[in-house]
Amino acid sequence: MLQTALEDAVSRQDRSQQIAILTVMGDALIRQEEAQAARAKYEEGLRLAEAQRDIRAEAEVRTRLARLLVGADQQVEGVAMAQRALALYQTLRDRPREADTLSLLGSFHQAQGNREHAVELYERALALYRALRDQPREAASLVNLATVYEAQGSPQEARETQHKAIYLLQQANR
Repeated sequence: MLQTALEDAVSRQDRSQQIAILTVMGDALIRQEEAQAARAKYEEGLRLAEAQRDIRAEAEVRTRLARLLVGADQQVEGVAMAQRALALYQTLRDRPREADTLSLLGSFHQAQGNREHAVELYERALALYRALRDQPREAASLVNLATVYEAQGSPQEARETQHKAIYLLQQANR
């Protein structure tokens, strides 16, 4: 069905629809554990988004590619994709997506053992979530920070940060 929709969008020269369909196809291939095929769809969508100068679509596809690349042990390329997506979201002044991308980059750096940089990125995401008054994501950022603090050998700071996250979640449920 998606292939037929893509062919229709191509025949109508609807580039925006093509980008959206290619992204959905990539997502479906990820769920089927076909990472290489998914990458090809995402990269095709990225080329179209860049050609169309559709900054939002480009950022969204780059974020998906970043996750895929890091998951395939291509950290350098994945981090670069995420950093470019971050710059695009900042250009768009899309603060929620900017914060999400900062958090994603934090997780990449944490997985690589670069804890100091992960803390910096998580703190930047936390500040944005606070400014946006997004308590669930603020709590998630606190949990991310607590995990890094624990790994750094700061159990007291980790516990205090976890308690802040729990408090926020309790407040959000009231």
